[in-house]
Amino acid sequence: MRYCTNCGKELDDFVTICPDCNQRIPSQDDLIKPQAPPAYEPHYDPDRQYGRPTGITIVSVLIALGIIGNLSDGVTSLNLIPVYGISCLMFVIFRIFAIYGLWNMKTWGGNAAIALYCISIVVSAIMTFTMLDMFVEIAIQNTEVPYGFRIDEVATRQNIQNMLTMALLIEVVLGGIVIAYVNSKKEYFVN
Repeated sequence: MRYCTNCGKELDDFVTICPDCNQRIPSQDDLIKPQAPPAYEPHYDPDRQYGRPTGITIVSVLIALGIIGNLSDGVTSLNLIPVYGISCLMFVIFRIFAIYGLWNMKTWGGNAAIALYCISIVVSAIMTFTMLDMFVEIAIQNTEVPYGFRIDEVATRQNIQNMLTMALLIEVVLGGIVIAYVNSKKEYFVN
């Protein structure tokens, strides 16, 4: 004999609905049948407090350091190379935008950080390979040389080229690390 789980009435074994309260009575097969666990699907749970991963803080600090570099480059080069100075100041605005989005764990902030480093790599490459002569000329014009001495243009050119190549290499390495890290933490970001 079985009993109704709702009203407690004694029932025959073959009954599937309680005649008193119309409660469905599970059959023996329903009680024994194992259920498969639900498939795991990673997703953002709005009820859970995720916190900010330490790496996101580090990426934000790196971008903030870039703001300092862009500001100093932009302000000092506005008179010498206005286009370069203006582009540096535009990067400052873009970096502030990316930091705000990253700090608040917004999806667009992660995408902005990725775009920022991609653009930085391209700009560094363009500067390294196209603006070298202009930088050498500016360096020679703005260097005070004691009377009777000459500036070695070849050495100056090589030093500036080494500096620009090193900046490009640093941009590529940092950009690659930032892009890989931000992409690996996408589940922490919200719209």
